[in-house]
Amino acid sequence: WTFHAQTLGLALVATGLLMRLPYFASGPLFEDDHFRYLLDGAVLASGSSPYRYAPADLLARPELVSPGLVEQGRNLISQINFPDLRTIYPGTAQLLFAISHLSAPWSLNGLRTVAFLSEALTAILMWHLAVTERGSPWRVAVVWCNPLLAFTLTGQAHIDAVIMPLLLGAVIAARRQAGGLAGLAIGLAAGVKLWPILVVPVFARA
Repeated sequence: WTFHAQTLGLALVATGLLMRLPYFASGPLFEDDHFRYLLDGAVLASGSSPYRYAPADLLARPELVSPGLVEQGRNLISQINFPDLRTIYPGTAQLLFAISHLSAPWSLNGLRTVAFLSEALTAILMWHLAVTERGSPWRVAVVWCNPLLAFTLTGQAHIDAVIMPLLLGAVIAARRQAGGLAGLAIGLAAGVKLWPILVVPVFARA
């Protein structure tokens, strides 16, 4: 049984990887949210606030930010939806955009790396919870081997991928009576998208 379990585990890991890694060799996939992610990350990494100017402002007046920044990304900035509006993404998302830019400037694959690592961490935390709660760890396949999730999160470089490992971390912390850590994890998740605030009453009661 141990041999078969190890073989199945390796097959599960390999399947999830094979679903995601090919996306790193592709261009944009039916989405354009990442254009704003790239601009926000570049602006924050250069030491400016991404909330201060709309993309249209920067295209018209490149001198508002660091020299050369707009020219390096002009083609990408010009494809941002609603260019007259400033960014709406909260702090955790902005920090990850900046990290992505520092690791791979103006690169969709930098964002995909963030999404991919988040998906992998989600699978690891789900496995950990299943083992500690004496459930079936193979349920992780529903997420890790799900082609729709692989496409929409890693493939399309969606920052939403970061929310799930943070919420799972909050669950683990709450079960260990570490309320402060659970609150921190939920706060970071709400810094990606605001909706995780809705689960605060459940964790507060726990």
